[in-house]
Amino acid sequence: MLASLNRANLLKLGFAFIFFVSTLTIPRPLPAQERYPTVARISFVSGPVTYSRGDDPDHWDDAIENVPLTIGDRIYSPEDGRAELQLPAGNFVRLAPRSYFSTLNLTDDIKQFYLGEGTASFNIKRLRSDEVIEVDTPNVSVTLDEPGIYRIAVDEDG
Repeated sequence: MLASLNRANLLKLGFAFIFFVSTLTIPRPLPAQERYPTVARISFVSGPVTYSRGDDPDHWDDAIENVPLTIGDRIYSPEDGRAELQLPAGNFVRLAPRSYFSTLNLTDDIKQFYLGEGTASFNIKRLRSDEVIEVDTPNVSVTLDEPGIYRIAVDEDG
């Protein structure tokens, strides 16, 4: 009886050891393989600038500094308003008066925006070799694939 009890305990211990070793060898995704959306941040506001969250498109709030913008969020600067958005890596987007701007995609390698009306200036200081910034407008799509200063304007008729 004592021998069977020890054998049962050894069997349980063996299964526990196998389970422990198998959890160590199961491949897990590396951090570089995971994709998390980044955020833009409102870094400057002048005038009555407003923003709307993508999950509540009919509700607009006053834009204030340090508000994060994520996928689907929109910002509008009226005739007497200006705004600046800070992107990762020290890159900036500056919105002129009467500008409507929306974030479409904010992953590590692709930042995609929509400029429906107005003027946006992009100050791109750094881009990784696999990173692209794309700006869609009602008529054209512009790809920014190297550092520089860019200005994109869309008139009232698109």
